[in-house]
Amino acid sequence: MKFCFDDRIQTNAMANFTQIYEYENLHIKKGERLGNFVLGSTIVMLSEKDVIEYNLFENKELKFAEATRKIKE
Repeated sequence: MKFCFDDRIQTNAMANFTQIYEYENLHIKKGERLGNFVLGSTIVMLSEKDVIEYNLFENKELKFAEATRKIKE
């Protein structure tokens, strides 16, 4: 999660670390954008040569649950 009002707040930080942020006069209106989820990850796929056909290329944006490969017949 990334918040619009504070770049210091981010997910995927150290898991055993708790940080508390306090704000004075922070106002967020109903319906105003608070932030967004950042689901980007690195994907590593290993296989034997010529067994899998990949549907990937550099900088391709993937949708959730999108197929990235298929086993060659």
